[in-house]
Amino acid sequence: MKTVLIVDASEDIREVTTQLLEDLGLETRCAESSLDALAQIDAGLIFDMAIIDAHVDQGIDGVELMSAIHARYPQVALVVTSADRFGQDETRRVDVQFLPKPFSRQQLLKVIAKAEGLFAYKEGP
Repeated sequence: MKTVLIVDASEDIREVTTQLLEDLGLETRCAESSLDALAQIDAGLIFDMAIIDAHVDQGIDGVELMSAIHARYPQVALVVTSADRFGQDETRRVDVQFLPKPFSRQQLLKVIAKAEGLFAYKEGP
């Protein structure tokens, strides 16, 4: 089963996203800040994908967090979310998807499907 790390300062967004992903059969872990996410990673959290708000605070922003995760775990699929264009430039990297806020269930499913394709590519044949 795939595990998704959700990093967003909004408890409501974390809860809704968690419910949508768990309905799809995915496991989730949540962090309310970049510091919280890094602490969980440092404690040994293993995950396959991260959905990160570009404007997450407390420490580094979401784009910097995404880069830090990619440097440590290049096999992890990354999704950056934002209500504005901040972070969208990062999606030029092949392994990063952009999910505009507010996002619908359908938009989330589309990004998950793309990320699943990245999982298959990164895991090999």
